[in-house]
Amino acid sequence: MAYRTDTRVAMLLECPLLLAGQDDAMRTNILLINDDPAQETATRRALIDSTKGAFQVESAASCSEAVERLTRGGPQYQQKTIAAVLVDVSLPDSRGLDTIHRLLRAAPQIPVLVLSAPQDQDIAKLAQQLSA
Repeated sequence: MAYRTDTRVAMLLECPLLLAGQDDAMRTNILLINDDPAQETATRRALIDSTKGAFQVESAASCSEAVERLTRGGPQYQQKTIAAVLVDVSLPDSRGLDTIHRLLRAAPQIPVLVLSAPQDQDIAKLAQQLSA
């Protein structure tokens, strides 16, 4: 499982959305939504240890927790504090496209990047069509 997580994060680190606007003094804040502690730790470590950028990672274990965090300070707070959302589409309180819809409604201006397991590839493709 760690290999897949590391591979997915390695591909994400090439994503221009994560690297846009970075300079040496600026950290990119990522909201990581994953209920699996091992996957969350592996993804967090890969982002923090990356040589591609200076990432700071906030975590949420459910879609509801993430939506609360995204909506509590309003759009200006969101844009200043969170550069992107990185989400597993299988969460305890939300699955598949419902997760993406909820996140995009909460913060439409923040890019949503989907971590998907091989069995979730169809969901990931549909999410991409939703601009996630």
